[in-house]
Amino acid sequence: TTNDYFWVNEPYKLAFAAYSPSDAKGDAAIAYDATGFTFTGFTVKSTVADQYDLMYSDRQFDCTRNKYENTGIPLKFNHALSSIVFAAIEEVEKKTYEITGVQLIGPINNKGTFNQNISEQPSATPYTETSVPEWDDLSIVDGTDGKITYTPAIDGGVYTVTGANDEFTGGKSAILPIPQEVPDDAYVKLSYTVKTDLTGGGVKVDNYTKNIPLSEFIVTGTEGDKIEKWEIGYRYVYL
Repeated sequence: TTNDYFWVNEPYKLAFAAYSPSDAKGDAAIAYDATGFTFTGFTVKSTVADQYDLMYSDRQFDCTRNKYENTGIPLKFNHALSSIVFAAIEEVEKKTYEITGVQLIGPINNKGTFNQNISEQPSATPYTETSVPEWDDLSIVDGTDGKITYTPAIDGGVYTVTGANDEFTGGKSAILPIPQEVPDDAYVKLSYTVKTDLTGGGVKVDNYTKNIPLSEFIVTGTEGDKIEKWEIGYRYVYL
């Protein structure tokens, strides 16, 4: 903290909470009260590499000097956003697939308000609390024709698809959207090259661009279930 603070004496106790990163204060109005954190008007960066993993902690209550002075306050952080990455797999004889670009496009809400929604049970022994975090007041800002475009970087610029289920975006190129219902008309714009080995030698090269609706992606291990909602703290791999 900017100023020094001192532990209060018994029987008083302190409570602690935190959010991360501290730079989030420039992207939202951040408040804290008995219901926990509120991030009002948080806006996801339009450039994927500039996006960050917005996090908030549970409230650590009943803290005393005797218990925590020498160890510090343990805080458990939770993800406030969702995460989206892309993967690919292919096994076609005499063909090589190279992914040269990928974009997520659609009416994706990129601004909203996060509420931690802590509910206290102060009369309980010991004191307890629960929380049901949620996002509301969702909207689209700085979109083009009501749509947002996220362009994650591909490591090395080109990804050569293999026979393994490998992710070709992630880390700083993971998309971190506000949790919301998946837009019906959102889609993945995929640019790729197909290299075909020709009989007698030589290689034929074809370049393609394809728009794939998110509704065509199926949840692994289900009977055709779709991903209908990006939920708080979940990571989604579109394959």
